[in-house]
Amino acid sequence: MQECGRLEENFTVTEIHRKTPCGQPVSGEYTPFPPHDVCDAWDNAMPSEVCVETMGVLRRCEMFFITAKLPSIGVRGDEVERYLGITSPLDGVTALSAEEWPLRVVCANTLRAAQAGAFVSFHLPHRGDAFREIGAWLQLSYEKAKANAKRLKQSFEKLAGTRIDDQRAKKWI
Repeated sequence: MQECGRLEENFTVTEIHRKTPCGQPVSGEYTPFPPHDVCDAWDNAMPSEVCVETMGVLRRCEMFFITAKLPSIGVRGDEVERYLGITSPLDGVTALSAEEWPLRVVCANTLRAAQAGAFVSFHLPHRGDAFREIGAWLQLSYEKAKANAKRLKQSFEKLAGTRIDDQRAKKWI
């Protein structure tokens, strides 16, 4: 796993082993959250039953993410899968996020789709003091996602029970 740091001379987030800039120049208040620190925070905050399913680095070291599968929701015989995801961007622009996603993230395209369809979303700016908040913030994200299951199930069942004739469906397509 790559380690990222900060070059004090020009405030650019940098891949330590290659010394190449990642993303945009940042201010002196910007503090990167390296992948190993995010993993430690995840391990300390998540209950033992929450297992990491996918972990990756995208966009030439600018985006680190972790996903865990949440309990699925049964809707009329089909299973609706949900995921808890955390992103730790190192691009100098985007905030750290924890979100409940409707799909599994495996690449930059699925990350964009997941974030666009997020059921619950929390964002935390890259400030030095923010990392102290991350454990409680991850726990809150997980609890919100668990609590959200009942509401989502009701909504999905209502949608599944709504009949639409072919003519109306073709009008929408």
